[in-house]
Amino acid sequence: MRRFKMKLKIAVPSKGRISDPSIAILEKAGLGLKDNANRKLISATFNKDIDVMFARASDIPKFVEDEIVDMGITGVDLINESEANVKELVDLSFGQTKLVLASPEDSNINSIDDLTSDMVVATEFPTLTKKYLEKHDLTSKIITLSGSTEIAPLIGIADLITDLTSTGTTLKMNH
Repeated sequence: MRRFKMKLKIAVPSKGRISDPSIAILEKAGLGLKDNANRKLISATFNKDIDVMFARASDIPKFVEDEIVDMGITGVDLINESEANVKELVDLSFGQTKLVLASPEDSNINSIDDLTSDMVVATEFPTLTKKYLEKHDLTSKIITLSGSTEIAPLIGIADLITDLTSTGTTLKMNH
C-alpha cells in the first residue's frame, strides 16, 4: 500500500510591512525558503513537508478559514476586518497598527464629537470602521476604497477617512 503524505501549507504576505518579518520568523524556525528570490507564489522550504504560499495579507484570513492553507501570518486587524473564523495562535509582536479617523487639516472636524451621521467616511476597512462608528452612535455612510484613501476628502467624495497606520507619516504628508 502506498502512503499518502500531505504537506503543511503556510501563507505569508507577499509584500508590505509584515512580509519581511514573516519570512524572517520562518527562517529562524529553520524553514528556509528555496524559491523566495524568484517571486514565485508558492515556495518549497528546506523541510520537504512544508510549503509557503505568498498572498495579499488581507486574503490570508479567508485562506486559513477556507482551509486553502493550514496557517498564515497576517495582521490581527485584517482578521477582524474579514471576520474570518480563525484562531490566533501567537502574537508575533510586529507590524503594530491602529485604526485612525482622519479629517483634512482645514476642516472643522477635530474629534469624534464633531462627526454627524450625514458625513461620509472613505476607508479600506469598512467592517472595522462601521464597528467604530457604531460605538459612537454614528451611522455615517461608508465608501470602500482599495487604497489611497487620503485623496477622498480632497476630491470631494468623503468628509473624512479611516485608515490603519503605524506612524501617521502618510496622513501628515497628505494633510
